[in-house]
Amino acid sequence: MKKKIKNVGGVLSKLALPLQQFFAEAELSGMLLLTVTVVAMILANSSFGESFLHFWHTEFEFHVGGFKMVMDLHILINDVLMTLFFIMVGGEIKREVSEGALSTREKAILPIVAAFGGMLFPALFYTAFNFNQPTAVGWGIPTATDIAFSLTIISLLGKKVPFSLKIFLMALAIADDLGAIVVIAFFYSNSLDFYHLFGGLVVMGILFLLNKADVTNLKIYCLFGVILWYFFFMAGIHPTIAGVVFAFAVPFRLSDWENVFEEKMKLVRQYFYALENPKNTDKLVRGELIEKLQVASTEMESPLHNVLVALHPISSYVIMPLFAFANAGVIINTDALSNIFSPVSLGILCGLMLGKSTGIWLTTWAAVKFKIAKLPDDVDMKFIYGMAWVAGIGFTMSMFVTGLAFKSIPNNESYIETAKLSILLASTLSGIIGYFYLSLLKKVVFKQTGN
Repeated sequence: MKKKIKNVGGVLSKLALPLQQFFAEAELSGMLLLTVTVVAMILANSSFGESFLHFWHTEFEFHVGGFKMVMDLHILINDVLMTLFFIMVGGEIKREVSEGALSTREKAILPIVAAFGGMLFPALFYTAFNFNQPTAVGWGIPTATDIAFSLTIISLLGKKVPFSLKIFLMALAIADDLGAIVVIAFFYSNSLDFYHLFGGLVVMGILFLLNKADVTNLKIYCLFGVILWYFFFMAGIHPTIAGVVFAFAVPFRLSDWENVFEEKMKLVRQYFYALENPKNTDKLVRGELIEKLQVASTEMESPLHNVLVALHPISSYVIMPLFAFANAGVIINTDALSNIFSPVSLGILCGLMLGKSTGIWLTTWAAVKFKIAKLPDDVDMKFIYGMAWVAGIGFTMSMFVTGLAFKSIPNNESYIETAKLSILLASTLSGIIGYFYLSLLKKVVFKQTGN
């Protein structure tokens, strides 16, 4: 039986998204994000700037029977579409915790410790500059790491860095995302409506009961996921958290997944043999067999895997670029440049650049020094320091947290614009410094699997 399970695991590992492909897609997504960001900034500072920025506040009405919701395009992107992105984030966290880079204590401890340092120190730097000011609420802005941009930079270095360093950065960014989710849920939600909060908790319970009962019908999960989003939205909890809860509730493995896999494999073989039968030449019959083969192949995978496969291209190539296009249009003028030395700007600049690099390196060094964890064999602290600078690319998540952090401050437009400009500047400088630092390290030969 053990041998059989081992073989099944090997097949599943081949069916899963390879890390090499993940890094390649992250690089392409990062390039697309960069292009969209540059275009947004050009448009915002052109003669079309006012129209471009005003466009994102175009209002829409949604009607379902007697139910009606009104929101502008900016909210539609940041609250609705970004929920799909957070499903991706939650799903990646769950997958890594289940069988990936965070699946054991030995694997998880170092990136988690590094992520904690990479959040704590930036928050302290920001708070030091904004202590006892209304803008102190923005401490969460420089704590984020943009996984797409950071993996893009590290991937561009190719074999100049060991592959295990890329894995470490990915695990750190995922742990950082989990920290960002906690920050958003507990510190950047509005005053709570307990009636809708109770409704949301009931729906959460139903979702996890469905998981416990090994329900695999994604339509049922999606129905309750939409209801959960509405309850969170009305309760004052940022609705993107509903996406994370949804991802955690969708089953990653069924309790008897080995038996399910074997049964589906029998069906797959059966349909293959039927397709190879010379008697089955009729197009309609072959079409039905191929459709059944596709369904059986999909059902071999875990429901969460199917969700991630479906959402990955949408999230990477539609939602994230659209978010960047709607949020990165910063007007650069005399006022904006004069604010670059304001407490908000200095807090973000120092937080993302000095806070990230110092926090990640120092906590990693301490964890290794006191034998709490150990570095991968082909990585030393010099590589960790360069990677820590790359992790200072906050961009997407920092932009997202900015809108939440300053939402309650009166006349917050100036703070938001200053924060966005500072995020762009700090992320750019962090990426450049990290890239050149790592590329200038002495070249060594690495034993890399799959490279």
